[in-house]
Amino acid sequence: MLLALDAVGDALELNYFLESAEALRWIVARRFAAVIGSAPHNLYNEEVKDIFERRVGIMLGPARFLLHTLPNPYVFSLSLPDLLQRFNRGRKAAEYGAVSRALIDDLHRAWAESGKPSVCDARSFDDAVGALEGHLGANVLSWDEASPIPLDPPDSAGSAADFLLLAEAALHQAADIPSENVMGVVKRRVRRWIAKRRQR
Repeated sequence: MLLALDAVGDALELNYFLESAEALRWIVARRFAAVIGSAPHNLYNEEVKDIFERRVGIMLGPARFLLHTLPNPYVFSLSLPDLLQRFNRGRKAAEYGAVSRALIDDLHRAWAESGKPSVCDARSFDDAVGALEGHLGANVLSWDEASPIPLDPPDSAGSAADFLLLAEAALHQAADIPSENVMGVVKRRVRRWIAKRRQR
């Protein structure tokens, strides 16, 4: 165990402690198989502890990040590619919000242009098909509500590149760590992950 304490025994801020040269050398030397977060995550793991998870990503390599949900009896196991997906969450949310607003605007415009008729579940929705297909794609119209939602995920290359810059800066501070021990693993995994995403 390496304790995050300063010279007089007071607690250090954990996120920046994980970027320190001493912590990185200690982490790399031990080649952990798993990293466990000290604070519980939400029941459905919808919360992203952004700064902490990026620091974990720097040192994760081939290990797994275990996110517990105490007092609930669940544990999520994330690899580095899984974390990179989480780092793209802001872009996903922004794109989803923009598409949703544009779709609602078009549907409202069509409703207003047709005289603002009263609506109920019994009427036909044929007039909405064009807007749905235009904003969400043709596959959404044949979705069976049981299979994965057929929406194209936003490109994650930007978030992966941002993460690489963070990892590079942290490792630069610990210059005596051979780059092939950590950065080589991170870069190879990120490149493989980006290539797989682009093939889909």
